[in-house]
Amino acid sequence: MFDAEDRLILFNQRYCDMYRLNPNAMQLGSNFSEQFRLRKEAGTFAPDLDKYLARVMDDSGRFRGNPRAGSFLTEGHETKPVRLPDGRCISITNQRIPGGGWVSTHADITEHRNAERERDRTRAFLDTIALRGMVPPSTFVPLAEESGLIIPIGEWVLREACLEAAGWPAPLQVAVNLSPAQFQHGDLVALVHSVLLETGLNPNRLEL
Repeated sequence: MFDAEDRLILFNQRYCDMYRLNPNAMQLGSNFSEQFRLRKEAGTFAPDLDKYLARVMDDSGRFRGNPRAGSFLTEGHETKPVRLPDGRCISITNQRIPGGGWVSTHADITEHRNAERERDRTRAFLDTIALRGMVPPSTFVPLAEESGLIIPIGEWVLREACLEAAGWPAPLQVAVNLSPAQFQHGDLVALVHSVLLETGLNPNRLEL
């Protein structure tokens, strides 16, 4: 958190851990630009420091946010994803507060972004297969295993099958085929347990 003069007035350990900063180096009352200098020294800030500061500061040296979006100045808030040198993705939100000053919150969304990319890869793979018409398991499964998508596809199939079967009258059962790769990667038992709880399907009605 920064005051109306862009001076640091509050930070937490999570912020230091995220950017590998020594808490003892964080000086309350220091200008916001000092935080970028510390991150540069820690190796968690990739851009040219002087050019970056020139872009986010106005003529008086005050923080103005991302000038391309301009929402910090016009609406009082902005959110942007930032890629760190080590590959992590951080979502940064800057929000003005009454009386001047602003709060900057930082969230590590790396796993979320990776999941989105995995979902997109899976969707693209399934779309490609769908264009071929009816594809036998003997063709589909090796392709999915080779592409590394058999795990997310298998999880999706299991969840969709259980969800569908949960709406059937008892004692109808549903059978789901599993790939050997699903036994070798991840905790299959925990996945099945989670899916059954999520969908409400009686375990006796699922055949693997």
